[in-house]
Parts: sequence; C-alpha cells; structure tokens
Amino acid sequence: MTQAADGKGIAELWAEIERHREHITASGELRRRRIARNRHEIVEIALARIRHAIDEVGDRDLLDALAVQVTEHALDPYAAADKLLAEVER
Repeated sequence: MTQAADGKGIAELWAEIERHREHITASGELRRRRIARNRHEIVEIALARIRHAIDEVGDRDLLDALAVQVTEHALDPYAAADKLLAEVER
C-alpha cells in the first residue's frame, strides 16, 4: 500500500509500473495502443480540416440550398453530401 504523505510504498509502486510497461512493450500491446491512438488523431485532424473547408465554401448558400432539397425530398442526404464535397474540392 502506498501512502503519499510519508512516501511509503512509492518504490514498490514505481517498480510495478515499470514491470507493467516492460510487459506491454514486450507483448506489442504498447505499440498497438500507440498505433490506435495515432490513427484516431489522424482522422480527427482530417475531419477538422474537412469541416474547415466546408466552412470556407462561402456564405452557406450552397449548404442551405442542399438542406432545402433534402427536406423537400428532391435530393437524398448522401447525394447532397457528395455535392458539398465536390464544391469543397474545387
């Protein structure tokens, strides 16, 4: 048991933390976790950039027009998204 006030058990706790780190490193678990974390971060960055690009499309007239078309069932949401992304790619 550790007691922060008087420092009891700190060395043992640190030894267990190091042992666990060695285990997850040797088993490949640490690498798998890092890959998963980095994959998530890459996707989040890409999504943020896509959102920013959509915001830069203009004064939202296109997005508003697409929303009206979807509301009136003149266009499905997937086709509307395709049109929005096509405009972003320009």
